[in-house]
Amino acid sequence: MQGVEKLPQVFKEPERPRTAVYPNAIGLPRPVVEQLLPHLDAFLASLWILYHQYHKHAWLTTGTTYASLAPFFQTCYEQVHESLDRVAARVTLLGGVPTCHPEELVKRSFLTHEPEGAYAVVTMLQHDLRAERELCIQLRGSIALAWELNEHGTRRLLEEVLLGAETRAMQLARFLKDEALTE
Repeated sequence: MQGVEKLPQVFKEPERPRTAVYPNAIGLPRPVVEQLLPHLDAFLASLWILYHQYHKHAWLTTGTTYASLAPFFQTCYEQVHESLDRVAARVTLLGGVPTCHPEELVKRSFLTHEPEGAYAVVTMLQHDLRAERELCIQLRGSIALAWELNEHGTRRLLEEVLLGAETRAMQLARFLKDEALTE
């Protein structure tokens, strides 16, 4: 950025590297944890992407749809944020270190944030619906894995995240059927 001097950053090595797996307080075997952590980290990263996209849409909604869609998008990003906090807490409980760096989140996410710029309301809704559908598909696979591994805490958490994603997808689909939005 022109006119703004970037100060040098010096960071020490972390006490717990992101890739390290530590013993957990709930007695889950390490092999189970090592299978689930990459899934949870991918959900964490993807939820951050979705959070930022919903936030963007709340900011950019204008016109006659503002009164109904801006609060909807705000509710969505608040729900997604709550889910990502719960997933990050689960990663920590299992002995992992949640991914937090924005560049790393983009690498680990199975969702792609829409490109910069303002889109028509219908297009924003379509992008969000596509992301929620992909989230649902990925969640179902990881829920099945957690069930297979007899890891019911993670399974239950992911089921709750799935229910939220399915509800948001249903609401997005309803908005897309609203003729006032598509005219």
